Amino acid sequence: MTIRSQLNQPGITVWGALSREGVLGTVFFDGAVDGNNYLNILHDVVVPQLRTRANFSELYFQKDGATPHYALLVRNYFDNIFPLHWIGRQGSIDWQPRSPDLTPMDLFFGGVMKNKVYERKPQTVDEMKEFITDVFMDIDSDCTLC
Repeated sequence: MTIRSQLNQPGITVWGALSREGVLGTVFFDGAVDGNNYLNILHDVVVPQLRTRANFSELYFQKDGATPHYALLVRNYFDNIFPLHWIGRQGSIDWQPRSPDLTPMDLFFGGVMKNKVYERKPQTVDEMKEFITDVFMDIDSDCTLC
């Protein structure tokens, strides 16, 4: 008996942020994430949205040790945009990758997002993106949906 199934299911990589003011996102990546396309979303989407906040000059940007986040071109960008205000591997505030203090997005927010998205049983990649965007929009700054 042979069972045929697709080995590598289509995947989605989404970027989002969490702050005391709420969530920032969703930004979807096409294909694999590397330092170049991570820098592009930072430059084109994330930082312009953050600049609209009154406290931008006081903002601290915390990131994990993922390879694209650690790329030299990304670290140089952070040194220019967030001088002395970014937390991460070899950042202005150095922090160990995978520290439990560094991963609220992975340990809490990511779990909440997945639960709420998968409750809706997406059937296609486009549906998955729609559901992720909906859930991001539903979660407010004090996380009443969590």
